[in-house]
Amino acid sequence: MKKLHVNFMKDLRNHEFVEVYSIITNYIEKLQVNDANLKIAFKMVKSHEMRLPDMGKRKLSSFSLKNKELTRKRNDYLISLRLRVKSYLLSHIQAERDAAQLIHIVMKSYGKKYYVPSILPQTQFASDLEFQLTHKKDFRDAALLLGLNDLLNTIFEMTVEIMANFDNRINENGETKSKREGVKRSAYRDMKIMADAINFMAAINQHNEETMAFVENLIDDIDGILKDFRTAMRSRNTKRKNRKEVATAMMKLASIKREERKLLPVGVGDNEKDLATDSGAAHSSDSKGMFYKKLESAPAIDDELVMNYTDPERLYVVAPTIRPPERISASVVKL
Repeated sequence: MKKLHVNFMKDLRNHEFVEVYSIITNYIEKLQVNDANLKIAFKMVKSHEMRLPDMGKRKLSSFSLKNKELTRKRNDYLISLRLRVKSYLLSHIQAERDAAQLIHIVMKSYGKKYYVPSILPQTQFASDLEFQLTHKKDFRDAALLLGLNDLLNTIFEMTVEIMANFDNRINENGETKSKREGVKRSAYRDMKIMADAINFMAAINQHNEETMAFVENLIDDIDGILKDFRTAMRSRNTKRKNRKEVATAMMKLASIKREERKLLPVGVGDNEKDLATDSGAAHSSDSKGMFYKKLESAPAIDDELVMNYTDPERLYVVAPTIRPPERISASVVKL
């Protein structure tokens, strides 16, 4: 006898959970159900219908919208600050040149990553400028001479507002997440109870052909609704797992040192005669630079392993040939 399984629903994304939950409740609501246990279970499932829409895709927080505009403006002001300082580097007044040079050295040390509109990096930049202005007399005097105090204070005030919005958004997201998790947990629990009621209804009516036909049809229809969501989730999980495995393999491969691989071409140089002498297996000019070198004490290597070694001037393909663990040969072909 086929059973109804809904366990995977708790792992669905929130908007997927809301969608499949709504489809199932609408489907069962149209049926004429006589089983008392199923009626009670469905009533519990239906009770979550009003709160579930809040679990759909989240809208952008009002604090995020404010910060989007504020970070754009702050970035404009920081650009203005950099350009004004650079313009004073060309001033005809030596004092202004010296003052601009001092501020330019402080700002230049932060690099270009602070040129992009951002919340935390540019906040750190602004905080450090404020520290310089507050605690460094030479920086303060330079800013005063160039008339940059008003612009700097505007940047500092805007930074305080940005961080206040940032903190409020974090708190808001935490509260929203807790509410969503609570709603989803309760709705899933009652959906699981209803699935168990349907399975129980099938188990106790195995000798009642009419009821059994109804239950089997009910299970098939609900399982058909769940199938698309289950397939999409499994496909997503498989792709994520494969990406992680590929990333892990690439990291391991990159971490292997060249001396540990012991597969690098030995004695590769511009002079073909040097190659022949060092390798002990020089070929004729018709061999187009092919040579053979035995490597001692190299680890056993899978026969499908092909490694690419690139230097600025040549590309070599290292194709290992399997030998017992104590000895391995590698053919290096210069392309």
